Amino acid sequence: PDEASAFPNKISNKYDDRPRQRGSMPRELGVANRQDLGGEDYLGLKHCKGSPNCFCSTDSLEDDADHNIPSWVWPKAYGD
Repeated sequence: PDEASAFPNKISNKYDDRPRQRGSMPRELGVANRQDLGGEDYLGLKHCKGSPNCFCSTDSLEDDADHNIPSWVWPKAYGD
């Protein structure tokens, strides 16, 4: 189908008469060549720099225990 069957969840109709605009793409997302807090180069996700609502699977638990989240692993039950 061209449209999803979902409930209307917008807050107001205030801007319905205006054309839709796509927002700018966030910068520095995804896997890229980066530098860690110690200046070492690595390939991975951007580290959090102390943001309370940021989590990263690239930093080690020793480097940033408050923001570390384990990397997602494909379940073996689903095969390769």
